[in-house]
Amino acid sequence: MGYSLEAVENPREELRRIAKEQLDQAIESATNRAMNRDEAVHDIRKCMKKVRAVLRMVRGELGEKVYKSENACFRDAAKSLAELRETAVLVGTVERLESQFTEQLAPGLFDTLLRNLRGQKTAVRERDLGKKNALDEVAVVLRDARKRVKDWPLKSKDFLLMAPGIRRVYKRGRKEFQTVTNAPSDENVHEWRKQVKYLWYHMRILDEVWPVVMGALIGELDALSDRLGEDHDLADLRAVLAKKPELAGDLATHQTIVALLECRQAELRSAAYALGQRIYAEKPAAFTARLGMYWSASQSAAGV
Repeated sequence: MGYSLEAVENPREELRRIAKEQLDQAIESATNRAMNRDEAVHDIRKCMKKVRAVLRMVRGELGEKVYKSENACFRDAAKSLAELRETAVLVGTVERLESQFTEQLAPGLFDTLLRNLRGQKTAVRERDLGKKNALDEVAVVLRDARKRVKDWPLKSKDFLLMAPGIRRVYKRGRKEFQTVTNAPSDENVHEWRKQVKYLWYHMRILDEVWPVVMGALIGELDALSDRLGEDHDLADLRAVLAKKPELAGDLATHQTIVALLECRQAELRSAAYALGQRIYAEKPAAFTARLGMYWSASQSAAGV
């Protein structure tokens, strides 16, 4: 099984199956002590995003009360691991930046910053292990959440189950893209990124309705998500350095690193805007209707 509908005649149970599989994977990562801790945290947070994407896809069927309750559950589960994840990401961001500019810069520019960030990462991990393990707490919450999936009030049997949710996510992403083009702040780019990610997950769920066409769109959304994700990591690093410039070492080193961050962000945003113009070219109703036609054709082909 995978993160896509494999039986178009019964999307309700397929979506429940997808949600349960993601929760099972997250629980396994939370309880597997042989797994690298950073990888476990990353995997759990990724699974939470995938489950929340399913919730957004069927939001109209769930009703606002159930949707908000479940969404808050999975959001908070991921949030409880945020500090563990963020310190690891900061280190990875600097390491990636160092490799990207290694030929243009003198050796050792990032040494002090990396040493300080790795120290923070170790301190956060030891603090978490010194109290009740955050991963154990998440596992308890997710086991309870998994039991509730069977009771999600899903009634529609066809594309109508998903169409309002897809349209809503696409419309929100289109709106955020327009906001970013007018006011490209770190906060606005981050809000756009979240909607791009949810649309990417939605298209992955629908991949089997027309794999060749959907695969191309999924690839473009993946590329856009990657660029916006790297931009977000750089923005977070820049915010950390603004609060604690001493992490980089001396003033000249700090200024050089910040300049590199801004240069790389400019490159990423230019590429992201070009992708966004293509992906969000349609109006939400037209985009959703087109997917609906793909859905109907796939059902006919399957003899449904």
